[in-house]
Amino acid sequence: FTLCYQHEKISAFVRRKNPVLYHEAVESDSQSAYGEP
Repeated sequence: FTLCYQHEKISAFVRRKNPVLYHEAVESDSQSAYGEP
């Protein structure tokens, strides 16, 4: 829960600063971030 919560906060920050970088980060990190139980 804590990891996901921090990930959401970081994602929101990056999304405001650099939408393109955020999109690329989600594409490359979606497996490791949300694929784990």
